Amino acid sequence: MQNNALSSQRYRGDGFESSPPEVGTKKVIIDGNLFLFFIGYVLLCIHFITRINLHQKTTKPILSLSLFYNYFVIQFSAMQKIYVLVILYCCFLGSGCRKDKTSDQPTAVSQLSAPIHEAKFYQLIPGYTNADKFEASGVKYANGNFYVIFDNMTKIATINPSLSVGSSSHTLSAGTITNSNFEAITYDNNGTTHFFISDENELHGSIYSPKILQYDANFGSLNSQWAPYDFPETDKNKGFEGLTWLQRSGNDYMLALCEGSGKIIVMKKNGAVWSFLTSFMMPSNTGMTDFSDIDITTSGRVAVTSQESSKLWIGQIQPTAWAFVDTGVVYNFPTGDDNGNIGKGTNILYGNVEGVSFITDTQIVVCSDKMSNGQPSYQQYKEQTISIFNLPK
Repeated sequence: MQNNALSSQRYRGDGFESSPPEVGTKKVIIDGNLFLFFIGYVLLCIHFITRINLHQKTTKPILSLSLFYNYFVIQFSAMQKIYVLVILYCCFLGSGCRKDKTSDQPTAVSQLSAPIHEAKFYQLIPGYTNADKFEASGVKYANGNFYVIFDNMTKIATINPSLSVGSSSHTLSAGTITNSNFEAITYDNNGTTHFFISDENELHGSIYSPKILQYDANFGSLNSQWAPYDFPETDKNKGFEGLTWLQRSGNDYMLALCEGSGKIIVMKKNGAVWSFLTSFMMPSNTGMTDFSDIDITTSGRVAVTSQESSKLWIGQIQPTAWAFVDTGVVYNFPTGDDNGNIGKGTNILYGNVEGVSFITDTQIVVCSDKMSNGQPSYQQYKEQTISIFNLPK
């Protein structure tokens, strides 16, 4: 496997690069209406003060609010009061002095229905039993199949969406049963049919960075490149958990999701090199404590999962900017009882969701990792599974 440096310009995950404001931050938009409102308000104040000064027979400016109020109440007729108040109210509504429309909008939360199809990996792939481990870490829907990567093997699964048990249509590529450190998978179908996989952070000189591995359509290894983004040692175990490819204006981009912060790194392809472009943040009010994967459709719809929070976020990316349209919608994965029965309890069953991919804009596939020691026993029913969910309309 060829190993190339991704870019001579690298960026740190501790704030070295300059990022756009996070979605949901408060800001004031100043436009022409605000200017006109300000001028009108000043003129109205001057009018009031002039009238008050004449009435009091003094040239000393009188700015007392009580006198201002008393004059308005006493001197103006009822129709004049209504007229002034209506004008001020309309000016305020039409002005640009308002918060950004996404600033304080709470992210709505609801719950997904039970999956329409679901199976354990060992049930799908012929020749395996429940003693075999499939520590799924990422999934991508492409070419009518699900492609799944695992932490504990370099073999890549091709799964038919029928999820038929023991079908020969479910296969594993060549590889070994060993720690792969695979974290995320995406697919470039722009004439290249290449898969890209990100691995965990590795020590690269004195810094920590993930690698981006490139494969052909048959999972033949093409090259390995260091990502143009470094993590501080304190976050060396919090690398790229999600990866998704998209194209804009004839250019190839890859978006990488950081596990701990929800920061999304935007990389642009320059020749054979992926270079850092910018970064932006997930909305702050998703209720997610970690971030495990990301996928984007050609229409710009975005899905992000959280393993620890057992949540799915659905949003929309702006077509010409690296930011989200709004704060999106959060869905909890289905809950159930101690025996894994969905809808019969409030236990978090999907506590290991590591990968997500759109099948259509209204349907997703997710994959779940092996549960770790210390997790509640009822989460064993949904570990090491692949599940298909319909999204609420």
